[in-house]
Amino acid sequence: AILCIIGLGVPFFIHAESESKLQEIRQQLQEEREQIQELEEEKEDIDEQVYSLEQELDSLDSEIENSQKELEATNAQISGIQYELKDTREYINELESIITEQRGLMEKYINALYTEPNPSLFQLFLTEAQLSDIMGSVKQTEAMQESITETIRIIESKEEEIRQEKKHLFDKEEELLSLRKLQEDQKRMLVSKRKE
Repeated sequence: AILCIIGLGVPFFIHAESESKLQEIRQQLQEEREQIQELEEEKEDIDEQVYSLEQELDSLDSEIENSQKELEATNAQISGIQYELKDTREYINELESIITEQRGLMEKYINALYTEPNPSLFQLFLTEAQLSDIMGSVKQTEAMQESITETIRIIESKEEEIRQEKKHLFDKEEELLSLRKLQEDQKRMLVSKRKE
């Protein structure tokens, strides 16, 4: 009977030991399931963060691209204004040359009109044999006076044009300075966005 009890005790003991191991394995399995669940939740969080960062990166790339386009447009405007300034300066120089030339002509007309003896109408009658010669001298004098008047008008017109062109030049130089400031701001912003 002792054997039986011992015999009965061994299977009971083996069964109790197996039951305990089985319970322990179940416990470990449950803990591993919980760890897997936690890891899956962490993975979802990380996936969301990655997606959010990718969206942010795409947004920054788009902002950088737009900033580069704005900078290129500003550079094109600056180049256009620089060419316009160059053309305006050349035009002002041409106008100044015309004025100098017109002043030279006016000086010649005035010298011709006032340095040559200007006979009176009576003296013309005495010295000129024909009335047509007298009329020619009078017409020549009138033509010189008209030339002087026309030259003065041209000079005044060109001087006014120069004033307007210089004002235009000043305005464009101001615009150029403003665009260069904008260009520097755009460059700084672009560098800042690239660092992000």
